[in-house]
Amino acid sequence: TKKRTRKTKKIRFINLTKPIIVTPSYWLYDQVKNSKLDYSGLYVINNGINRNVFTYLDVNKTNDEISLLGVAYNFNDKKGIKYFAKLANDLSNDYTITLIGNISKKIVLPNNVKIVPRTNSEAELAYYYNKADLFVDFTQEDNFPTTHLESLSCGLPVLSFDVGGACEMLNASNGIIVSNNKYSEALKQIKEKRYLSFDRMKICKMSNKYSSENFTKKYINLYKDLESKKEEKKWIN
Repeated sequence: TKKRTRKTKKIRFINLTKPIIVTPSYWLYDQVKNSKLDYSGLYVINNGINRNVFTYLDVNKTNDEISLLGVAYNFNDKKGIKYFAKLANDLSNDYTITLIGNISKKIVLPNNVKIVPRTNSEAELAYYYNKADLFVDFTQEDNFPTTHLESLSCGLPVLSFDVGGACEMLNASNGIIVSNNKYSEALKQIKEKRYLSFDRMKICKMSNKYSSENFTKKYINLYKDLESKKEEKKWIN
């Protein structure tokens, strides 16, 4: 059972002798630091993605509608599916909403929400990111969302609830941060359309630091540092 599996993993972790812990976000770093876990080193290395695929593309839009995009493995309460349903009812016909991911048949969404089944094709995802005007994330809990990295790498601005480490990669020039569950504020920001003036090429270039090559390089450098015992604790920036 899942409960037994979690218990087994917990026992195995406890039996480790002061492990080295690497987290993908500073939020999780703080969670570990303030926990009762005993470790010999704690570091932050952000996740990396394939920048050869997730990059800015000159995609011609076929209409003047504002395209909003949401991507998740499963759209459920934790991923804020109720807010997407509300958003579809609160926006005019000038907007379109596309959700890519698994959605239970029990969840009823307005007809103006386009549902695309979950895909393993990075190229297909990159196309949708480039075609959209804003990536919207109503997540209720997250660490360092890969979808945000993919979106930004394609030059697509992100609007997200401020939970966990979900907004650590966002700033005034590439995204919009909204307090958790403040749907009215999110709706206001979407209607104001400030994101349409963002420099998408600049957003794309700013995301180079999240490449898989950079990710690998940081882990190799950390390993070398630990091997040589030059530093026992260090922030990876």
